[in-house]
Amino acid sequence: MSDVVWRGSDPARASREQVLSRRDRLPPPLLEEGFFPFSSQPRESLLVPGLPGLASRLDAASQEDSSPHLLERDLILAAEVGQALLERNEQLGAQLEEKEREIEGLQQKRHELQRQLEASGLEWAQRVAELEADLGALRAELEQQQSQDRERRREGSQELGQLSSHNQKLVEQLAEAVMVEHSLRSELRSLREEYEEKTLSSSVSTARVENLQKENRVLQERAALGERRLAALQEDHVRLCAESAGLRDRVLELQERDRERERELAQERSEAFELQTLNHSLQSRVQALGEKISLAEPASLARSLKSEIEQTQKSSWQRETMNVSTVVTNHYNFLKVHARIISQAKKCILQRQAQDSSFVPVENLREREEEIHQLKEELESKARELESLRKEVKQLSEQPSYSALEEDLNRVREERDSLNQQLLNTIRHKVALSQELEAWQEDMSLLISQQVRSQSQGEEERAREKRASIRRNARTSRSFRLPARRGEEEERGTGSFFSSL
Repeated sequence: MSDVVWRGSDPARASREQVLSRRDRLPPPLLEEGFFPFSSQPRESLLVPGLPGLASRLDAASQEDSSPHLLERDLILAAEVGQALLERNEQLGAQLEEKEREIEGLQQKRHELQRQLEASGLEWAQRVAELEADLGALRAELEQQQSQDRERRREGSQELGQLSSHNQKLVEQLAEAVMVEHSLRSELRSLREEYEEKTLSSSVSTARVENLQKENRVLQERAALGERRLAALQEDHVRLCAESAGLRDRVLELQERDRERERELAQERSEAFELQTLNHSLQSRVQALGEKISLAEPASLARSLKSEIEQTQKSSWQRETMNVSTVVTNHYNFLKVHARIISQAKKCILQRQAQDSSFVPVENLREREEEIHQLKEELESKARELESLRKEVKQLSEQPSYSALEEDLNRVREERDSLNQQLLNTIRHKVALSQELEAWQEDMSLLISQQVRSQSQGEEERAREKRASIRRNARTSRSFRLPARRGEEEERGTGSFFSSL
């Protein structure tokens, strides 16, 4: 670096050497009066700053008188002044050289600082370009991962919809199987009850008992087959995915069955309405007969035979009316109990609907509630009719009866029993439907909660794996980039230094 600075300062030094060489080559001045015009010029013009001794000498020489030695003195003084000027010039030249050296050192430092600044600027520009490239690559990777996440979410939502539809179909099939199981169990219970009643009764023969046992065994086998069928259905849960067409047909069949049941309910309601009208007509007939009997009492009491017959008939009629009143009270209590059961079932259904409103079809629940409400109203109307019949029977128990009245009462009993049986059947059917609906709600909520948990766990695991892979890739890329950057910076620094030389 010193050679470079020395070469850069060669022109100034050469110019100074040329000036000195020219000065040395000049001929010495002649000692003439024209060369030193001290006589004509004032002495103060010859004074040089920094030479107080010479100034004092010149003043002293000017004060003395002119003498023949004046010229010699002037020459001596001129020589001294020239020598002083030369010394002063040398001092100034030395100072100038020192200043030039300082300037050259400062220029050299400035040049080095400029090179360092340029090198650092190039390094930072390269570093910024590399960081921008890394940032663009990371942004592209982030966009790609976001698009992949969106596609996976879409696929997950589609799979969830497919699974929900498939689960709904499976639940419908399970509900059908549960209905079959409930029917078989109800048949088995009824058969067991009949078997127990028949075993307790002594009038049952052994052959009939054996037949009942055989039927019981057959029903048990059917129940076992039903349980096996349920187990097979649970095992074939995976195979049912491919049987969607069959499931649709079965859903259509179930819908047709529901329609048939609704039709049967409508028929039962129409029959109940007809029975109500018939009951009202019978009540009117009973009232008319009572009026006829009350009108015919004076003529009939005149005869003794008729009075005895009436007494006997009255006693039998009182017994029958007591029996009828007991039966009516029993049926009325039974209807009250079933009304309470229906209200409790309705409350349970409403609670289930409030808990699982997102999974249960609301239209079916509303239809069930309307049907239960209608049945409750029918029960209340029947209870009122029974109360009215009970009052009429009490009124008629005090009056004499005839064979026509007995026949009408028998008809009323039969109609009442059939109507009560129909009501009991409908109540049992509705209770079974409510139980099946609750079981279906529980199964559906469990299946959907399990699926949602499994899907959420899978998504969390995928997200964790993605984050771990991104962190690993970032670490490896940084570890590979740092040594490469250091090597490039070292190569660039050495190259710039040698190029400057």
